Amino acid sequence: LNDEILMAVSSAGPGTGAGVAASAITLIGIMDQQYNVLIPYYWGGGQGASAAHNYKPWNYYGANKYWGEHNCTYANNKSYCYLGLDCAGFVTWAIHNGGVNIHDTQTFYTKGKGVSVYKGEQASPGDILKHPGHIMLVLSYDKKSQKYKVAQAAGHGKGVKINDITVSYLSGADYKLYLMGDAYKKNAVKNYEEKFQEKRMD
Repeated sequence: LNDEILMAVSSAGPGTGAGVAASAITLIGIMDQQYNVLIPYYWGGGQGASAAHNYKPWNYYGANKYWGEHNCTYANNKSYCYLGLDCAGFVTWAIHNGGVNIHDTQTFYTKGKGVSVYKGEQASPGDILKHPGHIMLVLSYDKKSQKYKVAQAAGHGKGVKINDITVSYLSGADYKLYLMGDAYKKNAVKNYEEKFQEKRMD
């Protein structure tokens, strides 16, 4: 899996939106199609919340060998018992594995240009959809249907997945589209393939 992620990002272009999208698509696609599993949604996952492993996604490359391990945490009157990623942790993981220096999704998205979700024709793979309670990665936009294809950690019991979301829903939920291309370019990792191999988690 990690070899596939490295190959996909290297082909798409490390430090670009296409590279970021490629990391997400490859991870989700292989986990779903080859292993028929979803990476669990885990509150705080990917942001150092795991007391067992404290795995922050900018400290390693590739799929995390601890995903799926039983280790309960509790939030919002719900239990999250299998290590995985939450929404910010997943987007951070995808950006980092896409060849971009990032240490905090909570503020990194502000480096992009915020526009209305109705300007989807300006969107490119790797851009971000954000509102105060959730963050998602744009994979594509279809003007005819006015739908975004997104990759996201979808919430309790839903896991990390790819799905379509309408502009009308996003607008009603106060989402904003952040155009990230320039930010990725300015923060691109040098010698990406070498660093991936040095810090890959197998």
